[in-house]
Amino acid sequence: MHLKFVVLLSLLTSMVSSNQSTLGRTWAVQLEGGRQEALRIAQKAGVTLVKKIFGDFYLFKEETVRRSRLKDKDSEGILRAEHSVKMVKEQVSHTRQLYVHQEGHQGVVTVLNDPMWGTQTYLHAGAVHMNVLPAWERTQKGEGVVVGVIDDGIFTTQPDLQDNLAPGLSYNVLDETTDPTPNIPQLSHGTNCAGIIAAVHNNSFCGVGVAYKAKVAGIKMFSGAITDLSDAQEASALSHEHRSISIYSCSWGPSDWNNALEGPDTVAKEALAMAAQEGRNGAGSVFVFSTGNGGTYNDSCAYNGYINTNNTIGIGGLLQDGSVPSFAEACTSVFAVTYSRDYSGDNSSMVVPHRATGCGTTFSGTSPSAAMAAGVFALVLNANDKLSVRDVQHLVTRTSRNTGICGQTWKENSAGFRVNDYCGFGLLDAGKLTAMAANWSCVPEQISCTEQRERLSIDIPRSGEVHEDITVPSDTCVVNYLEHVLLTVSITFPRRGHLRIRLTSPGGTVSDIAPGRATDMEPDLAWTFMTLHHWGESAVGTWQLSIQNTHPQLDSTGVLEGWTVALLGTATDPADSSIPGMNTNEGSNNYCRVSGNSGPGSTEKIAFWVWIITACGVLLGVIVGVVLVVKKERICPTKREAVSSASYISDANTVGIA
Repeated sequence: MHLKFVVLLSLLTSMVSSNQSTLGRTWAVQLEGGRQEALRIAQKAGVTLVKKIFGDFYLFKEETVRRSRLKDKDSEGILRAEHSVKMVKEQVSHTRQLYVHQEGHQGVVTVLNDPMWGTQTYLHAGAVHMNVLPAWERTQKGEGVVVGVIDDGIFTTQPDLQDNLAPGLSYNVLDETTDPTPNIPQLSHGTNCAGIIAAVHNNSFCGVGVAYKAKVAGIKMFSGAITDLSDAQEASALSHEHRSISIYSCSWGPSDWNNALEGPDTVAKEALAMAAQEGRNGAGSVFVFSTGNGGTYNDSCAYNGYINTNNTIGIGGLLQDGSVPSFAEACTSVFAVTYSRDYSGDNSSMVVPHRATGCGTTFSGTSPSAAMAAGVFALVLNANDKLSVRDVQHLVTRTSRNTGICGQTWKENSAGFRVNDYCGFGLLDAGKLTAMAANWSCVPEQISCTEQRERLSIDIPRSGEVHEDITVPSDTCVVNYLEHVLLTVSITFPRRGHLRIRLTSPGGTVSDIAPGRATDMEPDLAWTFMTLHHWGESAVGTWQLSIQNTHPQLDSTGVLEGWTVALLGTATDPADSSIPGMNTNEGSNNYCRVSGNSGPGSTEKIAFWVWIITACGVLLGVIVGVVLVVKKERICPTKREAVSSASYISDANTVGIA
């Protein structure tokens, strides 16, 4: 043990030395004027604004390359000379020691007697892991949180699940019963997913779930790998017990291999939006969707309507060495990734309860990834049950790991967020997520700006690119911190899969909205895409749409008939939000809200008595109004019609407000 410690210390020392030799100087600067002022000063001083530390303190860095190019520039002197700067302190390293037990988190690990726990290193150790141990120490391991698994059912007698089934919340959409048991013994997809989320711990069987004290509800919507469903059936599944179910784990979507361009239909779309806004007793249910396994077929989640919506969180997979799996789909609407394993040639394990009585280790694809994210989010809601869906999304953008994974395909937007077409904001980190969640203030109200160009007739040539601009004015749009950007296009073209579409923000960030699908020969494209790659940027300025024919040799041409960009975000910085965790604006999902309960003083009972008192007040007002009208009619009967009209309008307004 002593030798290992010495080796580890040597490695850390060499890493620190290496970093010091390659990085430039850094300064902590206290200044007035916020982020915009910090950006201005950084440009003037020839340094980089790394981040906001806290309050009015910012971190600036002088890159090695830039330092050699601007060696005659006194960056620190320029920083100190600015009137808005209160303090400048160059950063130097200080030796610190962690005051932890020598075995670290082993105290948590040794109490688990599940035989496959030793194989589940992806939860707590290795190059790619979910960092659950500090989250377990910080939370109640998911206790009190219910996760609905919309899938092919759950074996209710499975030893690793039967004690964690939520009583009375399971539902069979196909047969309209409460029994979620799969049709045949071989169907185990939903059981596998449920086990990743909440497999029972310390039962001397198989492994443990990410949130092993959470409850799961089986929502059976599939009778096999492929199932035909009506819009209403899907809507029923997506909204089932939405008041009680906190998170929906959805490891499914449109076909991966036949160039589908599909999403939730009319009713299902409404159900999804409603549950995302009103579920969990008003805080909003969290919907987690797999991004799909179509990468092998050159598919992209850009054409998946369940991912291209601000009401869900799209999750992809990542292999144990940090590389992208062969099945991975790329798009700008991926929020994050979790651990998974590839279909072939992968010797890693994914421990799951399998079928009615077994235990498996080969579950693969983005299905386990979404389930694992659902388990992580159960821990997050355990840390702070006041969080809204948007709060969870913000936490993901700020805590996900974005270094050493997903190759060299990262880009940094003008707001400082690193994003990736395959991995979104990075690998979920349960420890960091729950730590930030515990002290997170609710995000400000979400607002939107929409600009559109209709009735166009812009030719899309055989070769080259078409560029069209939309300018968002500052006098009518106050979205200073973007969240979701929704791009809707209407294009006439003989082969929609041969269209590559990009969107460039005023900050210069380019989103590869639609990469194209070479085998998609369907005509025309009328679709709404979503990009998260402009998170934190300003909506104001000129947005540029670029369209390119990827197969000019086919001599295809087309027409851009119209496009719309909807920009969703906030006027103030969510990271600086001090809005208390209570929403007084019922019916919206702009703030995180306290979950209701059925005890004395609950929000439901308070709302009931407020309604009763209001109704009594309205009734009393009507009685008084009638008496006054009668008295007034005796004095001035010619004004009866006007008074009746006024009373009608007043009643209508009262009903509308209620």
